[in-house]
Amino acid sequence: MNDVVKLARRKLPGVRIMIGGGPVSWDFCGEIGADAYAEDAREAIDVVKEIIREDKTKKPQFGNNNSNL
Repeated sequence: MNDVVKLARRKLPGVRIMIGGGPVSWDFCGEIGADAYAEDAREAIDVVKEIIREDKTKKPQFGNNNSNL
């Protein structure tokens, strides 16, 4: 999974990466450099909503299209 996160960072700069589910943890999320963690699909919805709220409060960065979540 660490290799997948590294590859995604190189190929898709600006994209947020979220992992989750039973076999992983918040600590593992940090270890591999993912942006967010959710324990299950229901929690993932809340996490994504929070990320969207945070993004809306940030000033837009001109010349940088971070429309990918």
